Amino acid sequence: MTSTGMARKVDDLGRIVLPVETRRLFGIRPGDALEISVVEGSIVLHKLESGCVFCDGDLAVREYKGKLVCKTCAGELGQGPSGGDAGADGAGTEAGVAGVAGAGSPDASSAMS
Repeated sequence: MTSTGMARKVDDLGRIVLPVETRRLFGIRPGDALEISVVEGSIVLHKLESGCVFCDGDLAVREYKGKLVCKTCAGELGQGPSGGDAGADGAGTEAGVAGVAGAGSPDASSAMS
């Protein structure tokens, strides 16, 4: 476990404030859900992801390499900057888009450690 050197006091209602640097580092915004668990005597927070990492949409979201991506954004990623279907290697992105759109089960948790 890495120590940040920052300490926060718990208020009368049991709340703590996460430092802005930590919120920015992990992409935590107001309204985001955090899972609280205890691991080997330490309190661990995990940011729960429920929407697309790009548009925050929740329609047809699938996990790809640990991140959630919706069908629309997966399709746009396959288009590339020129709007064509050729990837950087010129081999096309049909398999890559299929991999994003159909990858794994939608697991809504993302480790934050």
